Amino acid sequence: MVSESKERERLLRSIVDQFVSRTGHRPSDVQQFERLVCGLFDVAEDKAVVGVAEALCRHPETPPALIARLGARGGACARVVREFFGGAASVEDAPSRPELSREALATLVARGENGLLRALAASRKLRLDVAALRVLASAGRDDPLLARILLGREDLDIDPTPLFLTANESERTAILVSACRGALMLGGGESLADGESGLAAQIESLIGAGEKEGAISLLAEALDAPKSRMRKIFCDEEALALALVALAIDAEAACRILRAAASPGLAAGRLQRLRNLMRSTPRRAALRIIAAVVGSARAEAVGPGPSQESLASPGPWRRATLRRSGAGEGRQGKMDRSA
Repeated sequence: MVSESKERERLLRSIVDQFVSRTGHRPSDVQQFERLVCGLFDVAEDKAVVGVAEALCRHPETPPALIARLGARGGACARVVREFFGGAASVEDAPSRPELSREALATLVARGENGLLRALAASRKLRLDVAALRVLASAGRDDPLLARILLGREDLDIDPTPLFLTANESERTAILVSACRGALMLGGGESLADGESGLAAQIESLIGAGEKEGAISLLAEALDAPKSRMRKIFCDEEALALALVALAIDAEAACRILRAAASPGLAAGRLQRLRNLMRSTPRRAALRIIAAVVGSARAEAVGPGPSQESLASPGPWRRATLRRSGAGEGRQGKMDRSA
């Protein structure tokens, strides 16, 4: 006859194995899992809990409260947690641990929790690998605080292009310079197909009719972009100007769209600066920036960009800001980007 403790151990193992066998659990399922496992932790022997501790630590959707319970239990359970998270007894404390393994770092990044991602990005004790930085930059598209942390880390080897919407003026200039340099290396944007005929007129008509959401939907479809991110671009004059360049909409039609989209309106000087920006930015460069901002598959349409060393390292893209009157003077002379 199976003892009660053995039955609890078997039940705990079965529930945990089923949970960790996949990702993408619904929030309600995660909550139910947490309640069940917490209840079993209360009545199970240490041996049974230790048996599932590592699997729980490795899974990116394990509720942090369960990891904390393991760490607070002490003994072998706490040892498993500390060994996996570089000496930390909880998920929240892990980003401060320089001994964090690559696997543990990948697990933390995969959790996708804003507060945790910000802590990882801000920690100067961690050595973030390329994969982790890519995920952080991607998450930064929808988290301005995370984006600002990443943009402020001059020691990180990160491509700032996805963070364009959060970047300040000098950072945007550096991103533009890098994208234009990459476009020139690939032969500019002349080889790309023209934009869809009539697209500008449709966008302008929708905005004129007060249907800005319709215009945003049309732009999102044309750029293969999530509507939520396209809405942010629509509200950013400079980003919208680049999106119109990416769609091969001519500068005059684009200016009419920018004027109609602006609330309460665009000053003549500001509109002229946006016109200069559109005329001086190769379409390939604009498409590269917008594709990075929205996470669009259209990034593939422009081919591979410059190497990580030339675009993503802290030196080149940040130094571009300092060279605004140097190597990039010819291009920058045509583009007055002050507000």
